[in-house]
Amino acid sequence: MPPPCAAQQRLKALVTRLSQVGSDLTIQKQRKSATADAETIASLDEIIALLMRQSRRLARLRGWLLVPWRG
Repeated sequence: MPPPCAAQQRLKALVTRLSQVGSDLTIQKQRKSATADAETIASLDEIIALLMRQSRRLARLRGWLLVPWRG
């Protein structure tokens, strides 16, 4: 089996990172639901917003990399 090309390696890295970001989002949302402290909630909201932006960006990049293989 030939080694993966650069695009395949990048796609694999993006998919891995997208999965990690998704897991991080779940954890932060659980933390938010477990607290009543307004300052903690605000802090978690900032982290959640960042992770959501990263998730959307990674999903777009993944989609662009898949375009050549769609036929």
